[in-house]
Amino acid sequence: QWMGGNFKFKYRVIPHTGNWQEVNAFRKTKEAVVPLIGKFITEEEKNSAEKFKSFFIEEIDSLELLALKAADGEGYILRLREALGKEQKHKIIMDKSITKVFRCNLLESVEREIMLNPSETANQVDLDINPFEIVTLKLIKNLEEFI
Repeated sequence: QWMGGNFKFKYRVIPHTGNWQEVNAFRKTKEAVVPLIGKFITEEEKNSAEKFKSFFIEEIDSLELLALKAADGEGYILRLREALGKEQKHKIIMDKSITKVFRCNLLESVEREIMLNPSETANQVDLDINPFEIVTLKLIKNLEEFI
């Protein structure tokens, strides 16, 4: 197929030491074209259960967040991708308001429940992830706190 006209390309060079896996190059390239949008909160709001009633995810270094959206029915869908090409074990830490987590297929059909490891301040999910695997989780939030 022939496409006529002039084409322009822009390149961004990011100097770094180490290979692309060591510096999380996938994250730098994603942030260059899709800037993060977030809500800034104070430390007091984060530590106050009364003011901060939303779930949160602690550091997920080598996982790329593909989607976080409302699920059909109840809960939320969290879709992650392992971006470094390595088999890994990940701990995802969420707010106590998340009471159930299910592993789903890409069509968001529930396959099995994943056990939560509760602590005093958070719930944790342990995931074994294959190289470049896409993981879809359904998160169910405790509805009693909103009643």
